[in-house]
Amino acid sequence: MDYSYDEDLDELCPVCGDKVSGYHYGLLTCESCKGFFKRTVQNNKHYTCTESQSCKIDKTQRKRCPFCRFQKCLTVGMRLEGASPAHLGPLTAGPQGAAGGPGRGAEGKGTVSGSRWGEGPGGQSPAGPLRGSSLQVADQMTLLQNCWSELLVLDHIYRQVQYGKEDSILLVTGQEVELSTVAVQAGSLLHSLVLRAQELVLQLHALQLDRQEFVCLKFLILFSLDVKFLNNHSLVKDAQEKANAALLDYTLCHYPHCGDKFQQLLLCLVEVRALSMQAKEYLYHKHLGNEMPRNNLLIEMLQAKQT
Repeated sequence: MDYSYDEDLDELCPVCGDKVSGYHYGLLTCESCKGFFKRTVQNNKHYTCTESQSCKIDKTQRKRCPFCRFQKCLTVGMRLEGASPAHLGPLTAGPQGAAGGPGRGAEGKGTVSGSRWGEGPGGQSPAGPLRGSSLQVADQMTLLQNCWSELLVLDHIYRQVQYGKEDSILLVTGQEVELSTVAVQAGSLLHSLVLRAQELVLQLHALQLDRQEFVCLKFLILFSLDVKFLNNHSLVKDAQEKANAALLDYTLCHYPHCGDKFQQLLLCLVEVRALSMQAKEYLYHKHLGNEMPRNNLLIEMLQAKQT
């Protein structure tokens, strides 16, 4: 999704540090990085770095190395799915592209594949039958307003499963924060929230959660049957049933030795919801104490949920 803002934003682009122009492909970025990311994915650009794949990316040097710029786009959390052509389906960029995770230790060559990621049973992606474009815009917005916090929590959890370490958490910016630092500086409420999230990370790591299952879980969160005031509830129900069946088929086909993996993943969704509720309560508490920026997208969404 791509939203522009008329109001003056204080945030800076996490890719290059330029002024943010709106919400593009999963997070607030500047217009230049939005356009660069879109062109890279839709035109299937192939980049290489002439240095050590660690070039500095800022407002003045962002055009010098497109390879490192694209990797930074992925690292900070820009979503490939939102920029891919509709007829291609989701695109991947190797290990670096998974859930906006940084390519630490990966030997990527800066290529962007135009093929679908690993196919599930029957030769189609687990998310292949699901398309949100047939939903009315009002229904799409209602679904997102209902589950945005759960999607953010699941993104965070998956990032830790793929790239995190046991004694630290990996932020969407690519920064690592030691758990000991969280315990000392963040306060007891946030520390307990982080520890609870880490327990879920360990559980999903033990289950060997992969990219296809992660995407199916996001669909199950998005197409929730608990959402009220939908214009086309039957379409949402059909989408959830397809996502449910796709996840079941995929786990049985690719992990036959883990007969209960499907059930275990669904149980993890319950914990994701509980974590998202706890996180929203924490953020709203901070907001009431004037400890959060006023012009903050998260706070706007929290306030919309409260009304």
